Amino acid sequence: MDEESVNEIAHHPLSDDGLDEEDEPSLMAKMFISVLIAIMVSVFFLGM
Repeated sequence: MDEESVNEIAHHPLSDDGLDEEDEPSLMAKMFISVLIAIMVSVFFLGM
């Protein structure tokens, strides 16, 4: 249910004109950013 609410919130700013092509890149970007943050946090704690 969390993913659905996040998707609804993400769709609200963008007028839903069949922008399905932009859904996958945004999803990939979110995953990439989350992975980057996870790596940075792990490196930060390992560095300490």
